[in-house]
Amino acid sequence: MPVRRSAILVATLITPLSAQAAEVMFDGHYRARAQVFNTLSLDRTLSASEGMSSSIEHRVWLRPTFALNDQVTTFIDIRALDGVVWGQETGTQPSYLFRDSLTAPLPSDDGGNTDITAWRAWGQVQAGNSRFEFGRMPLHWASGIWRNDGTTTQEMMANHGDSADRIAWELLVEEEFFVGLAMDVKGQTLLNEKDEEIGYSGHLVFRNESTEAGFVSEYRHTASPAPNERFNLFTIDMTAGSEMGNLDVRLEAVGQFGGGFLPEIGDGVSVTAFGALLELGLTTDPWQFGLDLGMATGDEDPNDLRLKTFTFDRDYSVGLFLFEQPMPRLAATVASVNGGRDDSYVATGDALANAVFLKPQLSRQLGNGWTVDASTLFAWAAKLPESMGDQRSYGIEFGGGMTYTGIDHLELNARISALNPGTHFSNLPNDLDASFDEMAVGAQLGGLVRF
Repeated sequence: MPVRRSAILVATLITPLSAQAAEVMFDGHYRARAQVFNTLSLDRTLSASEGMSSSIEHRVWLRPTFALNDQVTTFIDIRALDGVVWGQETGTQPSYLFRDSLTAPLPSDDGGNTDITAWRAWGQVQAGNSRFEFGRMPLHWASGIWRNDGTTTQEMMANHGDSADRIAWELLVEEEFFVGLAMDVKGQTLLNEKDEEIGYSGHLVFRNESTEAGFVSEYRHTASPAPNERFNLFTIDMTAGSEMGNLDVRLEAVGQFGGGFLPEIGDGVSVTAFGALLELGLTTDPWQFGLDLGMATGDEDPNDLRLKTFTFDRDYSVGLFLFEQPMPRLAATVASVNGGRDDSYVATGDALANAVFLKPQLSRQLGNGWTVDASTLFAWAAKLPESMGDQRSYGIEFGGGMTYTGIDHLELNARISALNPGTHFSNLPNDLDASFDEMAVGAQLGGLVRF
């Protein structure tokens, strides 16, 4: 059955080639990624310590583009073996368990599993200086701290990808200004609460060879007709960037405001949250220096109805440990539960939230396609209740790596990291007599073949 379904889908995609004489282009990648950690429990003395954990995962992303003529184009995003661990059957649950409503659907449990799924599909029409798009399409903006399509940046770390069922229009004005409007249907809010929202957005961008600046604003509201189940959210994301000789500067700032009803929280919720990222890069061959400074607001009273915590998109990564791996993570009493893991004491999740971070980076090209790099990540909680005042520090993560790009379409990357946990973990109240203060070490080996 898996082979048959895959063959049907592939045949469906190829059939229009002969019928329409379309020009076909391919984009995408195959990624194999191995990770090993010791230990995400941050305390090796515990009997429930997870100890050594490891996995090797597949991921295929393929985008065939069908240019039917100079004006009409169709795009299809396909996922296959998505997060499937080596040695497991296709159709098994990915190692990253959280899936949103617009992600490629999980296989059914009726034995009809398939290893290939249509993820997105949308059409594009070019009419003079105007462009129209419609369908289920990826969402991405600037550095990807709010909207991140999961395919075009940080490909070695991305797992999810933002999508929307959307109708969009964009107009090119005076060759450097872009104006756009869109309406879309989404399945989740900034809080990952699924409440079926309708969104309206507009953007204005100035772009030339060295400079880009602009903003996108979005208004979202629930489609529910019940007055006491409405939620409204306004987001504005401003970005600016410029290449000035050897210096590259990028800035993105996001504000979110709104309120109403959210499932499992209640009515009367208000939202005021901010996030920002500054990226500086200086190139002096063969050296490259970088500095990332970011902020996501937190909440001093997480139990009230005033929500102030901003969460970066899950596909924006700053490290191998911090805000990428839930910690501290213990071994489950029942091995079949949650992949054999106990998340009862997890203090950080798989996305950057309630944090201020500083990340200096240094890399050097060695020639013949080889590059080495090193970085240090410092992170603190942006805001905490007074009772947690001694838990501000997330810790320091040291990282280093080597990348090879000497063969076209191929990228090989090896990384090692060590996390010295801060007081956010070591002062975490628990009934296990655990310290959660031991250094964690990890490594990642990845191979990426680009189409």
